[in-house]
Amino acid sequence: MINILLNFLGINSWHINFYPVKKKSINYSFKSEVKSLKTINNVLSHFTPSPKLERYKIDFLEIPSLSEKIFYSFYSFYSFCILSLVSIQPIYALIMYIQNTEDRKFLVSSLLHFNIPFIYIWAKFYFKTDHFDKLNVCVKFKTSMITLSSIISIIINFIDISSFNNKYYWLDNFNDITFNIIVIIEWLYSRLIIFTLIFTFIFILNVHIKRFGDIIHKLDNNEFNFDDNSCLSNIIKELSKIRHEIEYTIYYFNIIVSFTTILGGISLGIFIRDLFPNGINDFRTINFEIHDRYLIHPLGLYLISNIILILNMSRYSYRREAILKYIKSMNFMNCFLTRTSSEKIMKRSDGNINMVVLNIAEESATTLDWIILGQILSEKWLDFTIFGVSTSDGNLIKRSLALGSTLLFLINILQNNN
Repeated sequence: MINILLNFLGINSWHINFYPVKKKSINYSFKSEVKSLKTINNVLSHFTPSPKLERYKIDFLEIPSLSEKIFYSFYSFYSFCILSLVSIQPIYALIMYIQNTEDRKFLVSSLLHFNIPFIYIWAKFYFKTDHFDKLNVCVKFKTSMITLSSIISIIINFIDISSFNNKYYWLDNFNDITFNIIVIIEWLYSRLIIFTLIFTFIFILNVHIKRFGDIIHKLDNNEFNFDDNSCLSNIIKELSKIRHEIEYTIYYFNIIVSFTTILGGISLGIFIRDLFPNGINDFRTINFEIHDRYLIHPLGLYLISNIILILNMSRYSYRREAILKYIKSMNFMNCFLTRTSSEKIMKRSDGNINMVVLNIAEESATTLDWIILGQILSEKWLDFTIFGVSTSDGNLIKRSLALGSTLLFLINILQNNN
């Protein structure tokens, strides 16, 4: 289902040797252990009867036929047409604002709608990687969520379609039939683009959050396998792998989330400034006209989408903090850091001093691993940032509210001074 949606939006890619639609593979693998660094491995290697074989993995990309190249070329042109369609409104509003700088509604419309082509360009490059596929995101029923949310948004807009048919919209000069046809097509693509970003972000973060929860569950139920990795090294490897995967997610999503937040925040501030020309405390002089409802729709969608994104980023941060607290809790210490006295070991092993030495070595290694675990979770990870505010401590929502209150206060002061 997700591929059908990506195909319709013109942002899908494939593992073929044709650059416009060539999918890039992300390498999640780690280097294997350097055996020669451990003395015990050098000793054991002499007792290995079979020779060591190096394994090589060669990836071949399919070379498309001429007919397939023609199809993919048309598909790329189709993507360009969609990008052009969703770019008309912000460019039109920007040109109109340049011609009439006193009417800042054009500037608000331009900034808000520029988010859509930027999200589309981001999605085109993002889905040229197999990051979404590598995380094994369960997409069952989730494509329906994207489609349903888009349809609901279109219906809400269509109920108040009269507010869109004005000079602030590029279709204002078309007749009603043409306006309705084109606007529905434009809304369909734009809403699908927006909700694809929102739900893709939610789906991927849910994968990371679930991985954190699985670690706590395994620790609670003692389900980690300690046969191949002594002490807590397998837990360290699991957390390091999760951190590695999260860094890729933040690398791909942080720029677009921050960019859309900045554009939306600026446009919202300008809209409030024009809505209350004498300050936000003076509601008697509110400057609200019928065509302003046209701007309330995208502004409302912007606010809802950013609240959803911020809440999910905070969920990720809080879950990571929960693991740190669990690692430092008494439950964890009782399970993994309990000491066994040398006297007990001597009695149980009939005075075998080698067992005492082995126990001391394992307990020392376990303590060291516990310190490393705490350090990994305590140090600053690569986190999402919006307006320079990091999500690493889970207080993004509080700081965002404080930042928003400060911005509104400054806007109010500027308005009163004018």
